[in-house]
Amino acid sequence: MHTVTVQEAQARLPALIKEAGRGDEILITENDKPVAKLGAPPETPHQAKTEGWPVIGMLKGGIQYREGWEDTPEGFTSKNTPAASR
Repeated sequence: MHTVTVQEAQARLPALIKEAGRGDEILITENDKPVAKLGAPPETPHQAKTEGWPVIGMLKGGIQYREGWEDTPEGFTSKNTPAASR
């Protein structure tokens, strides 16, 4: 990973994007403080992470429900309270 200033990034953006596409990471700084990181996107949605948490939607299409999962189980009311305790 190498570092460039915001001004340098603005002037060299097309070249920096090509570097990122080859797998390099570029840290962009302003007043010697990191403000952004430029890098290649993850190869698959399952590799995408945000501070250790999965990205919303990454399991789309991967979860299967069995038939009748939304039906209220026998012995329960529709408000999920046991019928015997009513």
